[in-house]
Amino acid sequence: MARASSRIRLVVAIGGCVIALSTLLFLKVESNGEKAAIAAAAAAKQAEIVHIHTTWRYHLLAGVTAAREANIPFIVRPAGNLGTVPRRQKAWMKWPYMQFVERARINHAAAIHCTSIMEREELKPVGLKPRVFIAPQPVEADLLELKPDFATLSAQCPGLR
Repeated sequence: MARASSRIRLVVAIGGCVIALSTLLFLKVESNGEKAAIAAAAAAKQAEIVHIHTTWRYHLLAGVTAAREANIPFIVRPAGNLGTVPRRQKAWMKWPYMQFVERARINHAAAIHCTSIMEREELKPVGLKPRVFIAPQPVEADLLELKPDFATLSAQCPGLR
């Protein structure tokens, strides 16, 4: 079950986990608990916006449904999933799903969050209605120079192999 200790300004649904952000506050719920967590935050008048990080999956449906039921605006971040190449993969399945399910939900968004100009350009042929904004993902220049710390990772995530 979700718990929060201070006002939540943003609820982020990231494929299987909901994180509510306010400074350093995190609200984590079990997989597929997005709708319940968003609804609970909305009922407590804690969520002001929902930021959904996925497409083509249940999480978009759950996040949009909960946000709309709670009358909270939401933003969709496709993370490249609506680009040219992903749309071609299993197009026989994705095209009808986009036309009859996904499009209607995304079109109710307050905005679509793209992380690059290329992502925004590849999104144009899809013909979605919400405004699109670009907020790049920050990456430090020396990221590739860092050596992985497998011992710490294994200690923190014992299920990984």
